[in-house]
Amino acid sequence: MINELNIAGINNQKVMKKKIDDTINWPKIITERLILRLPEFEDAQVMCDFVIKNKAHLSPWESMQKDSYYTKNYWKKKIEEVRNNFQSDKSCCLNIYTKEDNQLIGMVNINYLSLHFYYLEFAKNYFI
Repeated sequence: MINELNIAGINNQKVMKKKIDDTINWPKIITERLILRLPEFEDAQVMCDFVIKNKAHLSPWESMQKDSYYTKNYWKKKIEEVRNNFQSDKSCCLNIYTKEDNQLIGMVNINYLSLHFYYLEFAKNYFI
């Protein structure tokens, strides 16, 4: 299991663990201006809005998506997948929120954690 996220070079950072139950430590990183955390089921609509708002900008880097990708139901299922993948050390997908107003401004995904080979994906909100 991933027990903590070590991030070097960020001043004034805190790495916290959000405990859902006794067996899982969910990561939550708080910096001076940002909060990075695993998505929660309540985030489905915000994540859906994020991808819709940034669809044109992100399209050169993303593969063609089905229409269902732009629905709240898709993101509810995706959040469950993200959390399961974290539990099994496959990936760590964090949403990036502003600390001031809790606005989703990005998503970062680190894949293949258990293979010691990392693939980083990043999406930034260009329409804040």
